[in-house]
Formats: sequence, structure tokens, C-alpha cells
Amino acid sequence: MSENSDKYKKMYWSLRHEIKDDYQFYKDKIIEYERKINVYESTTYYGKIVKVIHNTHGIIRNDKYHDLFFHKSNVIGFTLDSSCEYLDVKFTVSILYGKFQAINVELNETTYNRNQKFTLKHFLKDTNLNIDESIDESIDENINETINKNITKKDYDANIDEAETIWYMNGGKNVKNKTWNNYINNGFVKSWNHNNRNKLNERLKIGDIIAWYFQGKGYSAILRVCDNVTTFSDEDILKIFTSNTNSIEDFDKVREFRNWEKKDNWYLWKIPVEFLAYTNDIHKCITRYDINYNENDWIAGLRGSNCMRPNNDKWKDQVIDIYKKLKVI
Repeated sequence: MSENSDKYKKMYWSLRHEIKDDYQFYKDKIIEYERKINVYESTTYYGKIVKVIHNTHGIIRNDKYHDLFFHKSNVIGFTLDSSCEYLDVKFTVSILYGKFQAINVELNETTYNRNQKFTLKHFLKDTNLNIDESIDESIDENINETINKNITKKDYDANIDEAETIWYMNGGKNVKNKTWNNYINNGFVKSWNHNNRNKLNERLKIGDIIAWYFQGKGYSAILRVCDNVTTFSDEDILKIFTSNTNSIEDFDKVREFRNWEKKDNWYLWKIPVEFLAYTNDIHKCITRYDINYNENDWIAGLRGSNCMRPNNDKWKDQVIDIYKKLKVI
């Protein structure tokens, strides 16, 4: 009798955990599809800017999507800087490179009357209640000019030179178009870390620009780092290096990767990025001949998998010129 009791107790708890896991799985799927439906319906959401990074992008906190990334090119009606933290905003949501992002970010008209003059009060954190009323008139004129200034595409293009760091990175050689487009479609690129010597997770910062170079071909993309560097998950390997159909062959490929990592003491870095400008055909990469650069001024073919910062005075101009050329391919 005691043995049967223990047997059925084990069966009970086993089934309970299975049901719990299934419930959470389907619950997560329902939430995911509800969010995607809202994207296609262009639903307006409300939230608060909780963080601004490098005055180029930030994080909006919202009940449904939690913390959403947004870029200053998607700000309407005000200029993004650190004083915008804690502003109430409204926005819609888009899916970019497989991730939800806030777009059409505007001031929340329910907490800010657009017909009123914009004062410093609206830029101060709501925890600071000691505001000097006398400062309002002195800043009205400058703030009025700021709030009516919309970010245009041209402004966004020029933001590359505002990045704290502009890196050069190698994407390797013998890369196939299919693999390269898998990176583009999933919003990240990769690099190697052998014997823990390539510390990209410490060097690459959100907002940094990367000029991505394929050996023997040229520059294929200008990228902006949009999240912290992490290691490849099994899902990432499936997305990039397999047919991603959950077949036995796909999972065998993942096991191969993991075995190689253990054997040779290396692993892959995952670098989440925005593809600011790129070619999806690796045979159409940008070389110095495409933008008429002198050989002595052109930076290319540097060796290694780490991020490198060229000390040539013309490096920033070269990256901007590459960006402009990639935009018209």
C-alpha cells in the first residue's frame, strides 16, 4: 500500500509539473502573438522614458512590453538627451530584426498640453519637487525651438559621428550570402573568443558604431551596437548556421558546435546591432575604388577577431562615406 501511495504521488507531481510547463509555454505564446497583432494594428501605447544612453537612444517602460528600446530617429517633437528621463510619452511599436522597438515616440498629451509653453518642469525628474518658478520665462524661447524640431533622415545619417567609439571589425572570410542574410534578419553579428582573449563584452558599448569588413571583399555594413554582448545560445546557432526547422540535422549541428567549443576552448560572441546601412550581397561590398579613396588613406584588411579602433585621422570620414555608399546600393 505504501509503495502504491509513493508511486501515485510521484505520478501526480510529474503530471503537475508537465501541465505547469505546458501552461506557461502557451501563455507566453499567446502574449507574443497579442503583441504582434498590436504591432500590425499600430496600437498607441503610453509609458515613461526611464533611461537615455549617449543621447542617441533610450528605454521606455510600459506595462505590456515592459522595457522597450527606441532610437532618437524615432522621436517626434522634442530632442532626446539625458534630461528627458522620466518624461511621459506615447508611442507605437515595430518589430526590427526580430525585436520589439518603440517608434513614433511623442510627448504624452494627457500630461503635457502641446499648446502651452514647454518649461523646465517637464524635463525634471518627477521626484524633484523644488523647482524655481522664476527660471521658466528665461528658457521658454530656447525650449520652444527644440520641441518643434523633428528628427529627419538626414539628421539620423549624421549621428554616426556622434558615437563615442567607431570600431573596425572583421566578419571573417568565405562567408556565404545565406549566412550573412541570416545575421541581417536576426539583428546580430558574431565574433570568436579563443582562450578568453577577445573580451568584446567589456569593450563594445551600446551606441558604438562598427564598420563590418569581410576579408578579400570589403565593407558589408555599418552597424550600431544596441544591446550588451553575450555568448551564442543554442537558438542563435540554429538561426544562423542551420535550416532552423527543428530537424534532427539542425540539433546535430548544435551539438557539433558545442563539442568544438569544448575541444578547442572557444565560443562565439553575439553582438546585437542595428544594421544602419548594409549590402545583402557579399559580392557588392564597398572598397576604396567605390568611393575614390587614396590607398594611403584607406583603412582595410586589419587582422584579428577583436574590435579595433584605427588611429587614422580620416577613419571617421571613411566610415561615414561607406555608410552613404551602402545606403544607395
